[in-house]
Order: sequence, then C-alpha cells, then structure tokens
Amino acid sequence: MLLTSPVSGDGENQDKMGSPCVSAITAVVLIRAVFSLTQVGLDYIGHHLDVRVKVMDNLLHDGEKHRLEIRMTNKGPFTIITQGWQIYFHSFFMIEPDFLPSSNGHMLENETIKVFHVNGMLFRLEFLPTFGFLRPGISRTINLMADDWAVSKTDIPGNWYVAADKLLPRVLNTTDLDPDPFVEPFVEPNQWKRYKADLYDPFSPSERYERYNTSDLGPEIAKYVVIPSPESLTLTLDGYMTVDSTWVIAASDQLNFEATYLEDKLGLYTSRIPKSSKVIFLELDDTEPGLDHDESYVIRCIPCANIVSIKAKRRAGVFYGVQTLLQLLASQDDGHLDGLVVTDKPRFGYRGLHVDVARNFQTKEDVMRTMEAMAMYKLNKLHLHLSDDEGWRLEIPGLPDLTELGGKRCHDLIETDCILPQLGSGPDTSTRGSGFYTVQDYKDILTRAAKLHIEVIPELAMPSHAHAAIKAMEKRYRHVLKNGNVTDANQYYLTDRNDDSIYLSVQMFNDNAINPCIESTYRFVKHVVRAVKAMHEGINELKIFHFGGNNVPDGAWANSSSCRELFSDYRLNETLQEELAKGYFLNRVSELILLENLKMGGYEDAYILNDMPYLNGTTDVISYQYQNLWEWGRGHWAYMFANSGYAVVLTSVTHLYFDHPYEPDPEERGLYWGTRYTDTYKTFGFMPENLYGNIETKRTGESITIEEVCGMLYERCVNLTKPQNLIGIQGMAWSETILKSEHLDYMAFPRLLALAERAWHKADWETIDNMEKRRKLIDDDWQQFSTALGYRELKRLDDVGVKYRVPPPGAKLDGQTVSMKSIPGLNMQYSEDAKVTWKEYLGPFYVQKGQKLHLRTLSADGQRKSRVVDLVIP
Repeated sequence: MLLTSPVSGDGENQDKMGSPCVSAITAVVLIRAVFSLTQVGLDYIGHHLDVRVKVMDNLLHDGEKHRLEIRMTNKGPFTIITQGWQIYFHSFFMIEPDFLPSSNGHMLENETIKVFHVNGMLFRLEFLPTFGFLRPGISRTINLMADDWAVSKTDIPGNWYVAADKLLPRVLNTTDLDPDPFVEPFVEPNQWKRYKADLYDPFSPSERYERYNTSDLGPEIAKYVVIPSPESLTLTLDGYMTVDSTWVIAASDQLNFEATYLEDKLGLYTSRIPKSSKVIFLELDDTEPGLDHDESYVIRCIPCANIVSIKAKRRAGVFYGVQTLLQLLASQDDGHLDGLVVTDKPRFGYRGLHVDVARNFQTKEDVMRTMEAMAMYKLNKLHLHLSDDEGWRLEIPGLPDLTELGGKRCHDLIETDCILPQLGSGPDTSTRGSGFYTVQDYKDILTRAAKLHIEVIPELAMPSHAHAAIKAMEKRYRHVLKNGNVTDANQYYLTDRNDDSIYLSVQMFNDNAINPCIESTYRFVKHVVRAVKAMHEGINELKIFHFGGNNVPDGAWANSSSCRELFSDYRLNETLQEELAKGYFLNRVSELILLENLKMGGYEDAYILNDMPYLNGTTDVISYQYQNLWEWGRGHWAYMFANSGYAVVLTSVTHLYFDHPYEPDPEERGLYWGTRYTDTYKTFGFMPENLYGNIETKRTGESITIEEVCGMLYERCVNLTKPQNLIGIQGMAWSETILKSEHLDYMAFPRLLALAERAWHKADWETIDNMEKRRKLIDDDWQQFSTALGYRELKRLDDVGVKYRVPPPGAKLDGQTVSMKSIPGLNMQYSEDAKVTWKEYLGPFYVQKGQKLHLRTLSADGQRKSRVVDLVIP
C-alpha cells in the first residue's frame, strides 16, 4: 500500500495518476496488485496524514448551512494509496444535508470521494479510485457542506481515525491533541457568526474590561461576604477571638461526621470531655428561635467566652453552619473571628447540579470532587445523567450487557461488542467515550453523597436517547437465544421487529427510541428501577427516579405494527399514533415509578402532548424546565406546569446551562443552541421567581422586551399562582464537549457558585420592576460576590483540586497607558516579547504605538493560567 520512494513528476494529474501516460484508475489497480494494505501501512497513515479543518463560511446560506474545508497533507516520506481504508469523523451537524442520510452516500470533489452518514454523529469518508494517491508533501482539499453553523473549535471534535477491514483502526495523530490544533483559527466574521442577524463577536480586551463591571474592593470586603449569602449576619461588637490549634470541637455522636469534617478542615480534634472555653459546639436543637426549617442553622461567635456555637434542627443544618464558619475563618490567615451571629435557611429545598456522565464518561473521582465542592456551597441534589444514545454508565444486576456493550464506544460498525464512536471518542476504549460505574462504585458515590447531605437523583433516559440500551438488549437477545430460550431472549427486547419507521433524532440517530407498545419495554423499566432502588437502600434512599423523556423524534413509531395493534380502536394517522404511543408510555412508566413509592422526574417536553401537560398535576411528578428561549414561545411553560400541580425545577437554558461557553469566542469550549454564552455574572443575575424579568435578548443578541414575548396585556404569558410548586433550580453540565476531568471543572466552576447563591438566597433586587434600578443593585451585589470569589473562594477551590475556569483579563487603552482587569484578587501578567517573558501587572503601564501585547490571568494559587488574549496598540 506504500510506495517505497516518491513518484517523480509534478502537477495535479501527476498526483492522481503517477504517470501522465497511465489513467488514474489503471495506475491505482496496478499498484494495489503489488502493494497490499497492512497494519504497518495503516499505522503509517495515522502517523503521517496531516488533517486540518477550516470553517470557511456560515453566512453564505444565512446559517442554514456552513462550508468546511478539509486539507490533507502527506507529511511522511512515502506515497499513500487512498484505496482500501476510510476516514471516520464526528460532526454535530448533518454533512451534505441536501443528500444525506442515504445508504449510498454522496459523491464529492468531482466524484473522487464519497461521504456517508454512519449513525448518530459519526460520518465516513471513502476515497474512490479517481482520487489517486498522496505523494510526500502533497496536499489535497475536500469541501463539505453541513447543516446550520460552526462557530467554535469544539464544534469540530478531534480523534478522527482511519480504518480498514481486519486491521486495527488508528487515530490521525494531528487530531489527537487538546486544544485541537487541527481546527484552523476563526479570524473572520463569516466564521464566528452563525447567521447574518448574529450580533455576537468575540469580546475585545476593551469590551471584556467593561464587562468585568467591578472594582477591586480588597480582601477586607470579603471578610463577611459568605457564598451563598446567609439570611442575616450581624456583628455583635464583642471584640474578636483566634481559633487556633488549642481549640476543640464538641459534638454528640449523632453529629460524628460533621465533627470529623470540621476536624479535617481545621486540624482540630473532637473532645468528649466537657470544656468551657475554646470550643466549637455542634448541637441539634429544635427549640432554638429561627430554626424553623430542616436545613436552617444559627451560628454564635462569642469572643468573651472563646466559644463558637452552631445549632440546627437537623444534621444538614449543622453541616451548612460548618460551611459558613469555614468561609469566615478562611477570610483570615490567623484564625481571627469577630463576634457575630448568623441566622440562615435556604430559599429552595432543591438546589441541584446535573452532571452528564453518559455522553462522555466522568469518573467516580470526578463525581466525588464535584460533590465536595457542591457541599461547600450548600447544594444538595446531584442529578446524574447515567444513560443516553452514546452510553449506559451504571451496572444493572441481571442485565450485564447494558455496560458490557453500552458502556463502551469503539470501532464496531455492527455494534456487537461496543457502540459506535461518537463525540470524537475515537476507535478504541481508551477515551472518555468508554467507562461505567460498577454497583460498588455507585454505592461509594451514594455513601459520600449521604455524608455530604446530597441526594443523588439517577436519570436513565427513555423512551428516546436510548440507542445504547437498545443495542445492549439486542446483544442480550442474541446471547440468550443461543441457549434456545426464545421467551427469555425476548424478555427485555426494546424495539418492535415489525417497525420500519424512518426517523432521525436530534443527534441524528435512526434507532434510538424504545417502543412503547410492547410489554418487554415495561419489564425492562421495572427491572432497572428496582435495581437502582436496591442500590440506594440503606445508603442514600432513592426518592426521585428521572426518566428523561425528552426529544422523542418525529416518526419514531409511525410504522410500528405493535402500536397499530394496541390502538386498533382509533382511526390512526402517523401523528396520532405517535401521540397515543407517547401518552401510553408516560402513563405506564409513571405507574411503575410511583408504585415504587418514588417521585418521577422528567424534562418538560416529556409531559407535553398537544402543547399542554398530559398527566394530572401532582407534586410527585417533577418537571425540569429548560426551554425558556423567549422567541420560541415556551418561556411560560415553567409557571404553566407549576400552576397545573407539578413540582417544577428550573434549569433555564438562558442562564443555567453550564455546557454553554463563558464568552462568544471560538476558543471557548461549549455548545450554544440556547444562548451564545453564559458567564458567571449572568447566572448570578437569574431571577427564578421573576421569570419574565430575565427577558433581555434573543439568541441573535438582539434585545427583546417582555411585551414582545408576553403581549401588551400579558396574554401569552402565565403568572405563577402556585409558587410553592417551584421547588428549586439546577445547573446543567451536559458533557458533549467535556472530554477530561479539567473540562468538567472548567465548565461548572465558578458558575456553580452563582447558581448556589440564587438557589439559597433571594436577593432584594429580584422583586424590583424598574430595570435600571434593578441593574444598579445587581451590580452592587455582584461587586461583593466577585470580591469574595477572587480573594477567598477560588483559593478554596484550588485547595480541593477543582480546576475552575481562569478568566482572561480585559484591558483598556488610555492614550499610551494600558490598564488591566479580571476577577478581583487574581494576579494578571502581560508579555511584550511574544510570550517569551511575562511581567506581573502592578498597575497601568506605558506602551508604544504598534506594540503587540499578550495578556493572561493566573489562578488564585498561581499554578494555572487563563487563555491568552492579544492587544495591539494602534
């Protein structure tokens, strides 16, 4: 397959034919007769075929399609023949949407290449004989059209790989790095804008400078700023005391974990011998004034007696009092603690973070680290997204195929050993595309969560987003059938064999919907629910089972004979059959879950039929509301569900989706279907009980008013008449672009702290209608929050190993002087010699015309750096 020396001659025809006297097809046939494709040859291609991808244009088709250029260069010493192997790659968007999906593929580049949609987001390039071969140093380009737009480097996942029959596939080396250098820089508006109406450009240093919107108030201001804000904190003017190694902790056996937790943080020990001074008392007390909530607490710091008292009605309240005390002590290096009283309780009982471990796996250690940080900020619900099309991540006793096949992604086109590579996971199981929790792993997570007063909410997606489960149960069927037991083989089968419905899901799967019209589906659901419930028993009791339920693709069961038979009494068309099937599934699954004495969680569209909530409203059914894109006309759904009797958790995409970028910049990680960016300030300013007050912009960046969304008389919006049914808010960390542990930290932090602030504390400004006055008060509040963040909390996150996002600095040019700004308390640096040396920013500094500066921010511990931004002095 490799020529041992370069072919002589030049020119495009020479590159294709090897000799101008021989036709391209004849030359390739002759060469293939002599040289066979071997593993060494495929390895050579993986190592030496340099692939670069460039987004050429999003605007030509006004965002309906975009054009990509793929440039392939042979960087090795030998000629590469392009027959007998293929390139596989991931795309979030349908490639050649005017022609695909099609089993025959689509011709490209004057009929020299074919592109195929494999399934989901996996695509394949095949070289036809007319393409010829690649000589050393020669480059060839391919142009592809794709749906929608691509405005970020993470829109083009890496780990492209080459594969051939009977050989081990190999990743193309140039695509196996992070950040992905194989994606060319986005330097033109037609590359970073989604469509012509898109108002967003990457922030310039001066724009970022203004957006930081805060002054450095200094560490003294942070001393009494607790995150999340307590209900009240009052200084008693009794002087101060110093908590040092001579102090002890006093606590009953009921509070053994809380005492041990505090021991570990302060280096103290718990004494069982009564002591009257230099003691931190942890006490349960349901008679103390102000302790009217299961998570409320009171802290009294009494310098004249050298005593700290933390009282609470329940253990959780003591634990949250401990977290507040640790923040107050962290504000001083010497253990200084003033006389004060803190009285506190949460705004919402549900304060959550959703972590997607299905799209890309997050290890047990990742989850543990995340929970530790959640507990620091009084978040109490961990929603684990354990299954999706791209993976099943929890071992289920009795159904081992779910993880043996569904827990792995690799190059297996018939999906008998693993499911197809997706999201740039590559051809083998070495990446975060593969992985699952054993029963013991999961119990370890539950055990630690219980100690941290965190309830774990498992989600196993159905009936859609179920490709991995479907393929796993097909494998089980084949395995059991070998023993001749047809009844047992069919016991958990999830599809109708007589269903030839044609559909594509949101993520472009053609086989991801469990059939609602067959009994084996409900045997499967019952088995899974009971197995998960059993894992929780005695550790972290299962209270909510989340079934997902969203994004059922149109046409999923249109031709299902089982559904036609089930609904034979109806005059069916395809749409009615699908609606009946969805409603039937919802009824059956809700019965199964509620009969287990569990509450049922699902995304809002899981419960919607004919634009209205389908089930009778009950707070045992929780609707997770996310589609508040104002121009979509669904912003009122959250209040509609609450008023209908459902319990509602707000996960609003405009403010609480942590998979979206922090800035509208091609270098920033994340998706952006809901909003172009969400920074920490935006999450901080979210008003869950004043939902329409959050209306500001469309996806385009254009301003939008409440009147445009709701109508002049609010006729298109719903007032919240049952606020008690709004039970909380939750941040959403979907993992399509989260490929490593540090990516999870980067996307979740520090936004998680702003989420915690709004979940625990209702700010005074949330009830103010005057937008100008409200914005001023938000900015004042943000100044204190960001000061505590930079001077104290980011260092505490460093201490527990959280690699939060370090924000790049902004810069303002005033004449020939540059000023820099970032989060207060973080050090900044600049380079004047192309990043060879870096200088500490100590204040405004002089620059010369034409000079190019490079700017960056350091983490609180100084060990990590932000993305570098450039500033050219005009």
